Amino acid sequence: MKNLFKKIAILSIAMMVFGCSEDGATGANGANGINGTNGTNGNDGNANVFGATNVTTTSASWTPSGSGTFWNTTIQIPEITQAVYDKGNVSVFKKYNGGIWNTLPYSYNNESWNYGFFVGGVNIFCVSNSGKAINNPDAQTFRFVIINASN
Repeated sequence: MKNLFKKIAILSIAMMVFGCSEDGATGANGANGINGTNGTNGNDGNANVFGATNVTTTSASWTPSGSGTFWNTTIQIPEITQAVYDKGNVSVFKKYNGGIWNTLPYSYNNESWNYGFFVGGVNIFCVSNSGKAINNPDAQTFRFVIINASN
């Protein structure tokens, strides 16, 4: 059995060493194929994005509800049209300390921030996470990105 294994091993090595030889020179390139037909033109993309001016609220902007556990404000944005309402999108960002913009909805400490939009504006909500009263949100800066559908 040992002899058979040695013979198979030697034969395998010999085949690897002597079995490969270099081919001749590289042949000429073949002819190019026929060009395919052009596809049909698709619809142009959509870049109907509008970044509204930043809006900063005041303490008088906010209305309390639920014994101070819920505050809301309405911001008028005429760029939110019926077309945006029907098929588009509105994103709201809140500026935090240090100039960081966070996308709503967002929760921080004992507050959750959210929004809803309608034709002509946005309602922004600040809600207590604990069910206890929270302070008037006062001066807050928001940014709005409005995307209108192309169809």
